[in-house]
Amino acid sequence: MVWLAVRLKGASFADYLALRWPSWKQLLFGAVGLVLLVLAWETMSRTLGREATPGFMTDLLKSGRDKGAAASLLLAFSVAAPMSEEVLARGFLYRGWSASFLRVPGAILLSSLVWTVVHLQYDMYFLAEVFTIGVWFGYMRYRANSLWLTIVLHALNNLTAVVLTMWLGS
Repeated sequence: MVWLAVRLKGASFADYLALRWPSWKQLLFGAVGLVLLVLAWETMSRTLGREATPGFMTDLLKSGRDKGAAASLLLAFSVAAPMSEEVLARGFLYRGWSASFLRVPGAILLSSLVWTVVHLQYDMYFLAEVFTIGVWFGYMRYRANSLWLTIVLHALNNLTAVVLTMWLGS
């Protein structure tokens, strides 16, 4: 649907969604920022005595592992979800909203909010974390003008979360 909407606008899909590779410097900056953000949330979780991983995620991954679907879940969480979610949130929505009266700050906040709503399986605490990560991804989308950067960062975040959940849950 995103492809169709972009084509109807008469724009190049790659240009409209900023499908250009980031530099290594941009990738490193984005990854370091993401690590610091996640570490801050993890520290706060431990301080508050909260679970570091949502219970449903542990149950889902454990069930997938027990049924021989661990590789499929890893692929879904680390490739399919980041690509589809980023194309929608920081590709299509961000691009359209940043050219509107919302400008870049409004586009970052609103696309992060939409992305957070996609994750309603989490409780409010984890939704706040998702939102702040979304703001970081939005800022990186703006700064690097690259959707591939946010896809890679999102994939790294999800891959790390899945591997750690599987490892810690075993």
